[in-house]
Amino acid sequence: MHTLLAFVLATQVVETPDQPWALETVVQLQTEEGPLEVRLPGGQLGDLRVDVSHTPRLVEGGRYQLDVVEHEGVLRVAESVPMGGVVAPPYELAGVSWGSGTVPVDFFLNAEIWPSSYDRAGLEAAYTEVLRIWNRDGRARVELVYGGLTSNSSYGGGSDGSNTTKYESSTWGSTLAVSVRTVVGSEIRDCDIRFYGSNTYGAIDWSLDPNGAPSGGNAFRHTLVHEQGHCLGISHSNLEDALMYAYAPSEQGPESWQLHADDVAALQAIYGVATPVLAVSEVSFTPSELVVSVANSGDWTAFDITGAVSLTGDFSGGEATLGDLVDGSSAELVFPLTGELCGSSTGSVAVTDVHGTAASLDLDHSVDCDTVDPGDDPDNPGTGGEAVGCGCASTSPIGGWWLLPLVAVARRRSVARG
Repeated sequence: MHTLLAFVLATQVVETPDQPWALETVVQLQTEEGPLEVRLPGGQLGDLRVDVSHTPRLVEGGRYQLDVVEHEGVLRVAESVPMGGVVAPPYELAGVSWGSGTVPVDFFLNAEIWPSSYDRAGLEAAYTEVLRIWNRDGRARVELVYGGLTSNSSYGGGSDGSNTTKYESSTWGSTLAVSVRTVVGSEIRDCDIRFYGSNTYGAIDWSLDPNGAPSGGNAFRHTLVHEQGHCLGISHSNLEDALMYAYAPSEQGPESWQLHADDVAALQAIYGVATPVLAVSEVSFTPSELVVSVANSGDWTAFDITGAVSLTGDFSGGEATLGDLVDGSSAELVFPLTGELCGSSTGSVAVTDVHGTAASLDLDHSVDCDTVDPGDDPDNPGTGGEAVGCGCASTSPIGGWWLLPLVAVARRRSVARG
């Protein structure tokens, strides 16, 4: 048994007695006992790929697994065991980007040249969903902005100010879709994506179903997320579970178009990590509702914010959904309260986004007989309601209790970005 320190994989074309060419993977190993080399049939070279059962594979976490044993004087790759160190990350970068800082990039969809069998609204819904996936889960300082529908059908050939996804009837080989970047120096100036209706192997049916494509089919969302990754400056990953892996999975359900940790690491390696910073403050408290303000002072949008109120004593609160909050803006959440309007109540309100960015605020309030029932007519004070609270008679139809629905309302107040 050889103890591995490092190894290098290379694939080359070789001649064999049975055919004019074949692929061979060369594994060059550095062990404590000295250098070794293993040659295995198969591998991947460009668009050529031959599967073999004993090719060293890349597993979760960026670790190669490989064990080399000697059997009757022959070196073989046996069942894999963890290798001692972390090697280079699985992803590969193209060495280009859209620039520095928080970069907004407009992307457009040419839906009119797709065959009429494809629902235009379905195409647009899928397209905007994909842009959101990179923005929400990539957490990097680059923003994919939906520029809208366009009639522009150009593909490549320079920067025309329209990063367009379009449809082409056919291509050769096994290609499903392709993207092309226009680059000046190391800066991307334009990126267009082309989906094909057929290739050498037959027709390509693009599924717009949000639940995924039939087994063996092609989901528009999966392929679009992958090609958008190329537009952002990411090459292919060696990790089979990564979305940027060169080969599409045979099963393409919703999980197939979600970013893998390797995809996120690649995007952040290019553009840096973006971080929202949330804060929550109280606006007002009455026996019937709590209003708080949620602000984002970070450098990125906080996505899918939810809030919850926890109260003790005589009140109880509920949960709320605020949605997205861009950096440099704030919004109000209104929590209706329920319970007997009497005495004191302590607790807290907490908000969090989809990635766990959180903020909270402690609450401490009391209600007494000086509180006027919210049903009071504001134009004629004292005529529409009665004082409620400890020791006061309630005007609620259910004696002594105000029962209000736990439905939260978001009132958004936007602040321009700096």
